[in-house]
Amino acid sequence: MKLYQKRNGNMSNQDWLDLGTLLLKLGYVVSIGKEKQSGSMYRSYIEIQGNGLEKEEL
Repeated sequence: MKLYQKRNGNMSNQDWLDLGTLLLKLGYVVSIGKEKQSGSMYRSYIEIQGNGLEKEEL
């Protein structure tokens, strides 16, 4: 699953890193990247894989 910021969102690069770090700590496989949109525009995303921590681990 990929998470994208809404148009005109106000998440900084540090916010994306913090979110990715939190998801990693919860046991997810995380990939952070940017996709090229039209022209010189880029769109940031976080891709999440896995099921996270099992109930017994929480």
